[in-house]
Amino acid sequence: LQGGRRAMLLGTGLMMPCSCAACAEEAEAASARSRSFLARQYDKAQAAALSDGMADYERGVAPMKRRLFGGLAGSPRENLSIVELGIGSAPNLQYFAPMRRGKGDLITGIDSNAEILDRARDTIASLRLLEQAEEGQLEQPMRVNLVVGDAERTGLPDSFADAVIATLVLCSVESQDAVLREIRRILKPGGKFYFVEHVAAGAGTPLRLAQDILNPLQRVVAGGCNLNRDTASAISRAFADGDITQYRWDLLPGKILFDNGFALSAPESSGASLISPHISGEATAGECILTRCPPRVTI
Repeated sequence: LQGGRRAMLLGTGLMMPCSCAACAEEAEAASARSRSFLARQYDKAQAAALSDGMADYERGVAPMKRRLFGGLAGSPRENLSIVELGIGSAPNLQYFAPMRRGKGDLITGIDSNAEILDRARDTIASLRLLEQAEEGQLEQPMRVNLVVGDAERTGLPDSFADAVIATLVLCSVESQDAVLREIRRILKPGGKFYFVEHVAAGAGTPLRLAQDILNPLQRVVAGGCNLNRDTASAISRAFADGDITQYRWDLLPGKILFDNGFALSAPESSGASLISPHISGEATAGECILTRCPPRVTI
């Protein structure tokens, strides 16, 4: 009967999908494999764009990052727990990690793109962060963990970090407030949040108009990145009980120009076009927001 029915269906030229459980499971598995393949290809493309495509930008902002991370690099404390959200190819490590060698720090790098973490491993190798001390030298080894994860739900314990870093992350997350709540949760009281973000231009300016018009396209081609967010206000709300040192600046060809008129010479670059202006700085966690509060720390 089954053979006759099958012959009858084929004879009519119809393709009838099988509805048995085994076929349904196979179809679901094939669909998952297809989605997984497409996701990997997208992640690879994003990894290349965020690493190779941002090289000129990273050269331009290097003088600012050296200043931003100077306090972390030179901290006399040992055994710091440092978390970087959206670590990408790890371009920020060069500004503090080599100076922290031998102090026993734990660096936890989190990114939702598994492909780009391979590039982060290359950066770690090039900086020689995990090399053992020469015989006779008393050094505590640095530990680096790279984790595929979400900035809104890191899975890290409460009060895990002495410092949290996020650069060009809050522009693309679904909820800035949720990510900042997570940062506060994992930061120890007195711990520091280091940030660099591009933000919306001033209301009514031609640049702001362009940002508002092009934002939907930007979100599609740049992994959800938004051109017109008021990130400074979100950080201020999250750290209202602490201290915030924040600067607003523009990346221009050959220099970084701050709102107060101060300028830093920078390697010649094309500037940041639509992703401008920027804010950068550090926010210190104030009151403990947890049920069980650990001792306050200093960096």
